[in-house]
Amino acid sequence: MSKTKSETKPRKLAIIDGSSYIYRAFYAIMGLTNSSGFPTGAIFGFNNMLKKVIQDIEPDLLVVAFDAKGPTFRHEQYSLYKANRKEMPEDLRPQIPKIKELVSAYNIKSIEAQGYEADDIIGTVASMAPDDVEVVIITGDKDMTQLVTERITLLDTMKDKVTDLDVVNEKYGTTGSGILQVFGLSGDSSDNIPGVTGIGEKTAIELIKKYGTLEELYIKINDFKGKRRENLEKDADNALLSRSLFTIDREVPIDFDLGEMEIVEPDTKRLKELFSELEFLTLLKDLEEPGAALDIPYETIFDEEKLVAILKRASDSKYLSVDTETTSVHPMKAELVGVSLSFDDASSYYIPLSHKYLGAPAQLDMERCIELLKGPLTDPTIKKIGQNIKYDYIVLKKYGIEISPIVFDTMVASYVINPSSRGHGLDNLSLKYLGHKPISYTDVAGKGKGQLTFDEIMVEDAAPYAAEDAFLVFKMFPVMEEKMKELKTEALFYKVEVPLIEVLAEMEMK
Repeated sequence: MSKTKSETKPRKLAIIDGSSYIYRAFYAIMGLTNSSGFPTGAIFGFNNMLKKVIQDIEPDLLVVAFDAKGPTFRHEQYSLYKANRKEMPEDLRPQIPKIKELVSAYNIKSIEAQGYEADDIIGTVASMAPDDVEVVIITGDKDMTQLVTERITLLDTMKDKVTDLDVVNEKYGTTGSGILQVFGLSGDSSDNIPGVTGIGEKTAIELIKKYGTLEELYIKINDFKGKRRENLEKDADNALLSRSLFTIDREVPIDFDLGEMEIVEPDTKRLKELFSELEFLTLLKDLEEPGAALDIPYETIFDEEKLVAILKRASDSKYLSVDTETTSVHPMKAELVGVSLSFDDASSYYIPLSHKYLGAPAQLDMERCIELLKGPLTDPTIKKIGQNIKYDYIVLKKYGIEISPIVFDTMVASYVINPSSRGHGLDNLSLKYLGHKPISYTDVAGKGKGQLTFDEIMVEDAAPYAAEDAFLVFKMFPVMEEKMKELKTEALFYKVEVPLIEVLAEMEMK
């Protein structure tokens, strides 16, 4: 991580809102655990976010600020501060010490102070940084806008959004302490900061543009009439209290040493121990040799001659990963939309069959394609693998193809490796075993009432998603097989679980 900078270029200090990052990472990757059942999703996500900051921002100096346990000085001012916040999720609690251990293993300076929030530490560090140091605060918290100056900016890495003085001025019509006047009026329901009844952020901005400060506004309270005046008078103390609660303390008693914030090489030995314990296999491998981003090669097949050539190559392979795309999660109701195949480390294929949106391209004839696919998918010399392949077995059998022999299912293997885990879906397994976050279904189909069925998704959007699924299964299965050997659970998997796949599929079809 060490870097060489031009002497003429100002040094850059990145300050990460660690507590905010912890929650963001937790909700971004839920259900990931190691084989002992210890939750690891927040740790994995935090690690990736940390590396992204270092790679994208290239700071010379880096510090992570954390909330300390227990109440803060704000709770002394207002006992109901953040009283509406939910309890920390049980799966997150044990991950926090590991996240702090991770930061330490990267040799990154972290700071927390009893009675203060991460916001106050960030404000203090940013304010104490020398004038010749450019400060970038990594956060998505709007409260931090009060800290923005010519040399202090905010960066929300989740939205790739930079907030500088111009952005703050445009949004709030003021900067620095002026923002506190706005927040004093509008409050914040998420932190249970009351503000003034009936005044939202937009109205608060207009009022502060006109009056400048709360004090000046209340001096001219006669300008207001009716309900607005009544609320302002009734909530005068709340407005002043809210402004105080929003104010970031920039004088937290901390040891400030820029030298301790220098980017240095991580403690590889400690990282290896930690990644090994957490079973971050790809991250562990990356420590041994530089890791490259997982490239997902795919091709969309519209031509029968091309399909024949691909299936001929598949017939010469030892393993064939298969995945179906359909119109329903219920296999007996599902109509086939497309089939994905992967049989080596360098290719994956999506065969669209019945995408039906306006302007959809011409696709292969369903009956002819089924006839061609039947060869390799029923060939006893080619071992079939999949993720929840029971579903694909049922769907394809309705179309006249009985997948055989089935030798590996990544979802079933995940249950055998870690029965207590809730993260047996392909997204979680790919993150765990390949360090790769796949395209999600909602990325291509949307969410809620407007969600498309797969046949309504444009082929150019469907193909990378569908082909990736088959490819990831092909890449994962040898890694998962090795894990079962290590845990001595492969006999259970191959002798009990795999034979049950077909039996259960046949029972579902009756």
